[in-house]
Amino acid sequence: MKIRNDFVSNSSSSSYLIIDDSKQIPLQELSANYTIGNLGTYEFGWGPEFIHDRHSKINFAWIQAHADLDIYMPMLQHILGIHGVRNLECVLTTDWDDEQEKKWGYIDHQSSWSSGSNMELFDNVETLERFLFHPKSSIVLDNDNR
Repeated sequence: MKIRNDFVSNSSSSSYLIIDDSKQIPLQELSANYTIGNLGTYEFGWGPEFIHDRHSKINFAWIQAHADLDIYMPMLQHILGIHGVRNLECVLTTDWDDEQEKKWGYIDHQSSWSSGSNMELFDNVETLERFLFHPKSSIVLDNDNR
């Protein structure tokens, strides 16, 4: 997943993030008991789609955090805690064969961590927080098959 700040050209089945680079992040309180996957989009396919709601962005970050649970998940949990979350649950799975009654959280193969890159979202705490909570930050899913 690339973070873009200017003109973007997409190839088939490509996506990108827009992260507002302003230093001021609006404090948005979440429920103290927050469930990832309860609200918003949790399947990030090849679009076209423009996603900017915070619940979908949290779902997206949670799926990406599975690249390294020891590094990225604590960062995500820390930021959610700043915004009021005290108890975090999840109704998503990243395992297609998971036999539990969970929703499958999915990011297109060219944009997910599974391709060996695309982790710029987790470069630092400030970048992740701006992505999750700035209203101008978004996920753009697109393809050239229109």
